[in-house]
Amino acid sequence: MFDEFGNIIRQYCFGDGINDVIALSDGRIVTSYFDEGVFGNYGWEQPLGASGLVVWSKDGSAVWEADRGICDCYAMNIDDSERLWYYYYTEFELVCTDFQKEKAYLPDIGGSSMLILPSDGQSVIFDKGYQKHGLFARESFIGDRLSAPEDVPLEYEGDEISLWRCTSRGALAAFIDNECRLFVKRFFSC
Repeated sequence: MFDEFGNIIRQYCFGDGINDVIALSDGRIVTSYFDEGVFGNYGWEQPLGASGLVVWSKDGSAVWEADRGICDCYAMNIDDSERLWYYYYTEFELVCTDFQKEKAYLPDIGGSSMLILPSDGQSVIFDKGYQKHGLFARESFIGDRLSAPEDVPLEYEGDEISLWRCTSRGALAAFIDNECRLFVKRFFSC
Protein backbone atom coordinates (compact mmCIF):
# COMPACT_ATOMS: atom_id res chain seq x y z
CA MET A 1 0.00 0.00 0.00
CA PHE A 2 1.13 3.52 -0.76
CA ASP A 3 0.35 6.87 0.81
CA GLU A 4 -0.66 9.93 -1.21
CA PHE A 5 3.02 10.73 -1.85
CA GLY A 6 3.90 7.31 -3.28
CA ASN A 7 5.69 6.02 -0.17
CA ILE A 8 5.25 2.37 0.72
CA ILE A 9 3.36 2.11 4.01
CA ARG A 10 2.57 -1.66 3.95
CA GLN A 11 3.47 -4.53 1.70
CA TYR A 12 2.20 -8.10 1.51
CA CYS A 13 2.51 -11.04 -0.81
CA PHE A 14 -0.84 -12.12 -2.27
CA GLY A 15 0.67 -14.70 -4.63
CA ASP A 16 0.88 -14.67 -8.41
CA GLY A 17 -1.64 -15.09 -11.21
CA ILE A 18 -3.84 -12.31 -9.79
CA ASN A 19 -6.66 -11.48 -12.18
CA ASP A 20 -8.40 -8.66 -10.32
CA VAL A 21 -8.26 -6.70 -7.06
CA ILE A 22 -11.00 -4.88 -5.16
CA ALA A 23 -10.45 -2.80 -2.00
CA LEU A 24 -13.41 -2.76 0.39
CA SER A 25 -14.35 0.25 2.51
CA ASP A 26 -13.17 -1.42 5.76
CA GLY A 27 -9.66 -1.96 4.36
CA ARG A 28 -10.03 -5.60 3.32
CA ILE A 29 -8.63 -6.51 -0.09
CA VAL A 30 -10.20 -9.08 -2.42
CA THR A 31 -8.00 -10.84 -4.97
CA SER A 32 -9.19 -13.15 -7.72
CA TYR A 33 -6.83 -15.50 -9.52
CA PHE A 34 -6.51 -16.97 -12.99
CA ASP A 35 -5.30 -20.54 -13.44
CA GLU A 36 -1.58 -19.88 -12.86
CA GLY A 37 -2.44 -18.38 -9.46
CA VAL A 38 -4.77 -21.27 -8.60
CA PHE A 39 -2.51 -24.13 -9.68
CA GLY A 40 0.84 -22.34 -9.35
CA ASN A 41 3.74 -22.10 -11.70
CA TYR A 42 6.06 -19.88 -9.68
CA GLY A 43 7.47 -22.50 -7.36
CA TRP A 44 4.72 -22.27 -4.73
CA GLU A 45 4.29 -25.43 -2.69
CA GLN A 46 0.67 -24.36 -1.98
CA PRO A 47 -0.26 -21.33 -4.13
CA LEU A 48 -1.74 -18.44 -2.13
CA GLY A 49 -4.53 -18.23 -4.73
CA ALA A 50 -5.37 -21.96 -4.72
CA SER A 51 -9.03 -21.22 -3.86
CA GLY A 52 -9.34 -18.82 -6.81
CA LEU A 53 -10.68 -15.98 -4.63
CA VAL A 54 -9.29 -14.65 -1.33
CA VAL A 55 -10.23 -11.80 1.02
CA TRP A 56 -7.28 -10.35 2.97
CA SER A 57 -7.44 -8.31 6.18
CA LYS A 58 -5.70 -4.96 6.64
CA ASP A 59 -2.71 -6.82 8.10
CA GLY A 60 -2.38 -9.11 5.05
CA SER A 61 -3.93 -12.26 6.57
CA ALA A 62 -6.38 -14.37 4.57
CA VAL A 63 -9.80 -14.00 6.28
CA TRP A 64 -12.07 -15.67 3.68
CA GLU A 65 -11.60 -17.96 0.68
CA ALA A 66 -14.01 -19.29 -1.91
CA ASP A 67 -14.87 -22.97 -1.62
CA ARG A 68 -16.19 -23.79 -5.10
CA GLY A 69 -13.36 -25.50 -6.96
CA ILE A 70 -12.51 -22.37 -8.96
CA CYS A 71 -9.96 -22.98 -11.72
CA ASP A 72 -10.01 -19.38 -12.97
CA CYS A 73 -12.02 -16.48 -11.52
CA TYR A 74 -12.98 -14.70 -14.74
CA ALA A 75 -14.78 -11.67 -13.26
CA MET A 76 -15.75 -10.11 -9.94
CA ASN A 77 -17.43 -6.96 -8.67
CA ILE A 78 -19.07 -5.60 -5.52
CA ASP A 79 -22.52 -4.11 -5.14
CA ASP A 80 -23.58 -1.07 -3.09
CA SER A 81 -23.82 -3.25 0.04
CA GLU A 82 -20.28 -4.55 -0.62
CA ARG A 83 -21.50 -8.05 -1.32
CA LEU A 84 -19.01 -9.78 -3.60
CA TRP A 85 -20.21 -11.12 -6.94
CA TYR A 86 -17.92 -13.48 -8.84
CA TYR A 87 -18.06 -15.55 -12.01
CA TYR A 88 -15.71 -18.46 -12.51
CA TYR A 89 -14.49 -21.31 -14.66
CA THR A 90 -15.33 -24.23 -14.84
CA GLU A 91 -18.96 -23.97 -13.73
CA PHE A 92 -19.60 -20.49 -15.14
CA GLU A 93 -21.77 -19.73 -12.14
CA LEU A 94 -22.42 -16.20 -10.94
CA VAL A 95 -22.15 -16.21 -7.16
CA CYS A 96 -23.14 -13.49 -4.69
CA THR A 97 -21.70 -13.66 -1.18
CA ASP A 98 -21.76 -11.54 1.96
CA PHE A 99 -18.91 -13.79 3.19
CA GLN A 100 -21.36 -15.70 5.42
CA LYS A 101 -23.70 -17.25 2.84
CA GLU A 102 -23.79 -17.51 -0.94
CA LYS A 103 -26.40 -17.49 -3.68
CA ALA A 104 -25.51 -18.94 -7.11
CA TYR A 105 -27.06 -18.27 -10.53
CA LEU A 106 -26.45 -19.89 -13.92
CA PRO A 107 -26.09 -17.17 -16.56
CA ASP A 108 -26.48 -17.96 -20.24
CA ILE A 109 -22.97 -16.69 -21.02
CA GLY A 110 -19.66 -18.57 -21.14
CA GLY A 111 -16.28 -16.95 -20.67
CA SER A 112 -17.33 -13.46 -19.58
CA SER A 113 -14.41 -11.34 -18.38
CA MET A 114 -16.38 -8.49 -16.76
CA LEU A 115 -19.63 -7.94 -14.95
CA ILE A 116 -21.47 -4.74 -14.08
CA LEU A 117 -24.01 -4.56 -11.25
CA PRO A 118 -26.69 -1.97 -12.11
CA SER A 119 -27.53 0.17 -9.08
CA ASP A 120 -31.14 -1.00 -8.66
CA GLY A 121 -30.06 -4.63 -8.17
CA GLN A 122 -32.52 -6.02 -10.72
CA SER A 123 -30.00 -7.37 -13.23
CA VAL A 124 -26.38 -8.02 -14.06
CA ILE A 125 -24.56 -6.99 -17.24
CA PHE A 126 -21.91 -9.34 -18.61
CA ASP A 127 -19.21 -8.98 -21.20
CA LYS A 128 -20.52 -11.52 -23.75
CA GLY A 129 -17.55 -13.81 -23.31
CA TYR A 130 -15.67 -16.07 -25.65
CA GLN A 131 -15.30 -14.62 -29.14
CA LYS A 132 -17.51 -11.65 -28.19
CA HIS A 133 -15.45 -9.65 -25.70
CA GLY A 134 -16.30 -5.97 -25.87
CA LEU A 135 -20.00 -6.68 -26.41
CA PHE A 136 -22.39 -6.73 -23.45
CA ALA A 137 -25.65 -8.42 -22.45
CA ARG A 138 -28.03 -7.95 -19.53
CA GLU A 139 -29.67 -10.81 -17.63
CA SER A 140 -32.42 -9.84 -15.17
CA PHE A 141 -33.12 -11.60 -11.88
CA ILE A 142 -36.36 -13.57 -11.93
CA GLY A 143 -36.66 -15.19 -8.51
CA ASP A 144 -33.80 -17.69 -8.20
CA ARG A 145 -32.78 -17.58 -11.85
CA LEU A 146 -31.65 -15.22 -14.58
CA SER A 147 -33.53 -14.21 -17.73
CA ALA A 148 -32.26 -14.81 -21.24
CA PRO A 149 -29.55 -12.29 -22.21
CA GLU A 150 -30.53 -9.04 -23.92
CA ASP A 151 -27.91 -7.02 -25.80
CA VAL A 152 -26.70 -3.81 -24.17
CA PRO A 153 -25.25 -1.48 -26.82
CA LEU A 154 -22.40 0.81 -25.80
CA GLU A 155 -22.75 4.02 -27.75
CA TYR A 156 -21.50 7.56 -27.61
CA GLU A 157 -23.36 10.22 -29.59
CA GLY A 158 -25.08 7.49 -31.63
CA ASP A 159 -21.88 5.62 -32.55
CA GLU A 160 -20.97 2.23 -31.12
CA ILE A 161 -17.85 2.26 -28.96
CA SER A 162 -15.09 -0.12 -30.13
CA LEU A 163 -13.64 -1.30 -26.84
CA TRP A 164 -10.01 -1.79 -26.07
CA ARG A 165 -10.21 -2.04 -22.24
CA CYS A 166 -12.92 -1.90 -19.61
CA THR A 167 -13.35 -2.17 -15.85
CA SER A 168 -16.16 -1.75 -13.35
CA ARG A 169 -16.96 -1.25 -9.69
CA GLY A 170 -20.59 -1.79 -8.80
CA ALA A 171 -22.79 0.06 -11.28
CA LEU A 172 -19.97 2.31 -12.51
CA ALA A 173 -17.98 1.18 -15.54
CA ALA A 174 -15.07 2.77 -17.39
CA PHE A 175 -14.33 1.98 -21.02
CA ILE A 176 -11.37 2.88 -23.21
CA ASP A 177 -11.99 2.62 -26.93
CA ASN A 178 -9.51 1.84 -29.69
CA GLU A 179 -8.91 5.58 -30.11
CA CYS A 180 -7.78 5.82 -26.44
CA ARG A 181 -10.88 7.78 -25.39
CA LEU A 182 -12.21 7.20 -21.87
CA PHE A 183 -15.95 6.74 -21.26
CA VAL A 184 -17.52 6.38 -17.81
CA LYS A 185 -21.10 5.29 -17.30
CA ARG A 186 -23.35 4.38 -14.35
CA PHE A 187 -25.76 1.59 -15.22
CA PHE A 188 -29.37 1.09 -14.15
CA SER A 189 -31.52 -1.93 -15.01
CA CYS A 190 -34.21 -0.01 -16.89
